[in-house]
Amino acid sequence: MGPLHDLGRINLQWERFAAATVAYTLLEPRLHRASDNHVVSSRVSVARLHAAGRRRIGLAMAARLDHRVADFWTAGYLLETFEEGLADPEMLHRPAAEFIRWVRRAKPDAIVCTDKRIPGWLKTAGLKVPEDIAYACLDLSDDSGDLAGIYQDASSMGAAAIDLVAGQLLRHERGLP
Repeated sequence: MGPLHDLGRINLQWERFAAATVAYTLLEPRLHRASDNHVVSSRVSVARLHAAGRRRIGLAMAARLDHRVADFWTAGYLLETFEEGLADPEMLHRPAAEFIRWVRRAKPDAIVCTDKRIPGWLKTAGLKVPEDIAYACLDLSDDSGDLAGIYQDASSMGAAAIDLVAGQLLRHERGLP
């Protein structure tokens, strides 16, 4: 079962099915799952930006998007910034309409996020990417190298979920784990 549009639950007679889900949008029941490691994705992004000399690394993340991955992106960001000695509550931004105002107030020198529009917003505000503010996207849709960040490889995650179901079928397993 692919990610749901909204967080939710599905009621079926699960004892009849072999099933797996992709990502974290299915809240109940708890099925076998294939997913990117969002905590590691955030940690790697922060660590690489830090290694490149960035010290004020912000996380700009809509709460509803982070909730879709069980808040693991924020968890990884918080853990890595704490361990690197970079923790600063002002560097967290739950975007609404005031993104550029936050950038001007908090003065990040790098931003980790999922919104691919942010480089354009920064350029419109007169900031150069990556010279003034580096950018790393936690949810790249391809591995072209046009943007820095994490390519989650949705096709491979879907294939892994299919492997989970195929394994259950081979073992004659049905129902919830």
